[in-house]
Amino acid sequence: MVQFLVYIFMSLFSVAISFVTYFGLTFTTIEAFLAGFVAFALAFIIYERTLRKRAEGRLEKGIEDLSALLSTNAAAGKMLSKRINEITKEETSTRLDVVEADLSVFGTLIREVAEAVTQIEEAQVDGVEVESTTKKNTEIKKDIIVEKQPSIPIADVKKAMKEGRIIYNVQPIVNLPQREVIAYDFLAQMKADNNKLIASQEFIPTKGNEALVREIEQIGFVMAFSYAKQNQDDEKQVLFYVPVSKASLNDKSMLEWLLGQLDISREMAKRISFVISEKQWIELIGAEKLKLASLVGKGAAVSISGANSLRHDFGGLKKDGISSIRANAKIFIDKPQQYSDYQNSDVADYIHRYGIDLIIDDVKTEDQVLSLLEIGVKMIAGDYIAPAGSAIDIIEIGDKSDQSMWAVN
Repeated sequence: MVQFLVYIFMSLFSVAISFVTYFGLTFTTIEAFLAGFVAFALAFIIYERTLRKRAEGRLEKGIEDLSALLSTNAAAGKMLSKRINEITKEETSTRLDVVEADLSVFGTLIREVAEAVTQIEEAQVDGVEVESTTKKNTEIKKDIIVEKQPSIPIADVKKAMKEGRIIYNVQPIVNLPQREVIAYDFLAQMKADNNKLIASQEFIPTKGNEALVREIEQIGFVMAFSYAKQNQDDEKQVLFYVPVSKASLNDKSMLEWLLGQLDISREMAKRISFVISEKQWIELIGAEKLKLASLVGKGAAVSISGANSLRHDFGGLKKDGISSIRANAKIFIDKPQQYSDYQNSDVADYIHRYGIDLIIDDVKTEDQVLSLLEIGVKMIAGDYIAPAGSAIDIIEIGDKSDQSMWAVN
């Protein structure tokens, strides 16, 4: 309709030109008609050119939109193809194992609830059962791993520190069933006057004397970083577990030093796992957890030792950078109810689902090894597996030409 009106106005314009040239400029009739025709032709050409430019502009915009749409579709197709490939590669048996483990845990919970209800009903009939249950719970609590106070006086520890009698030996952590070394624990030990080695629990203060604790822990840090650096290109991906405490985390200069060492190499940092006791982990406040998270942010991991319970929010632990948690072999096998409400065969699978390793330490007999293997535990450690010894003698290093420690600032 608009285009039709434009053509009418163009016709009126050409007629007006003809009248003006005929009456005003005294053109002949033929000349006036030609002038009007030329005016109409020029107006028509200009109008059509304008329409063509608009059409070309709309066409170009349409092509750009189509190109963007095709690009988006291509990206979506690529992502869909990638997802299909990932789904195709997933093993159905693995997924079924996860479902089976979930059903097993669910069945265990139902069974235990039923047993608890039965016990309550029996207790209401016979008060002796209540007394027996209370006695049983008391016996379980006796086995809880308590953080003992050191027996060695602080003065003797400081003296041993000055004399260089505080050292770090390593103890291998192996996998089952192959029993191949997959990690090393750096353990602080003190040489007594008779050359007997004293465990860290007997001389490292648990309260106060933070400067002394930091000094002892830094020896382990230096050794662990040194061996991790020399093994960073090893294909075995061996981990090095080194103890850390609130004393080191809360010291600004020590924390900056640790972050600086981890910054040297990302591959080296991925070989380091800081071990903190469950008691200290629970006591960490928000700011202290952020400090530990800063070490995780550099590529390191965190392992919780001395666990009194495995009733944790493992999804939350994974977000905090926890890569493993440790339980005592004797208690885990003989009194599993202390650690969890699940059956032992379900606990390992349940924890592993969150990407957290369950390490059973203090293994002392072959029967314990067989029991853990049957349960499905993958990582174990203890004197029966391999006693602690000199790092130089135990740790396999790719390039043994460089055994020097890093400088401590």
